[in-house]
Amino acid sequence: MPAMTLRTGTAVRLKKQPAHYPAFVVMGCQGDRVWIRQSDWPTHLQLCVNVTQIAIPSPAPLPAWGSPIWVGNWERPVAG
Repeated sequence: MPAMTLRTGTAVRLKKQPAHYPAFVVMGCQGDRVWIRQSDWPTHLQLCVNVTQIAIPSPAPLPAWGSPIWVGNWERPVAG
């Protein structure tokens, strides 16, 4: 199961949130509750939602072996 850390200032989306709505900003967390708001809302206006309502994005696929991003990344530079 994917996991993510919810830190203050992190942009998140709710499950089933329409794509044309902007992401919410995390204002704080405590237990299973997350306080979020839209960036254009006044700071005193926040929603309190259960952490299970936050959409967790699927992880990005890793590049294939042999692709340029992997070539040479396992070699340590030689101290001279």
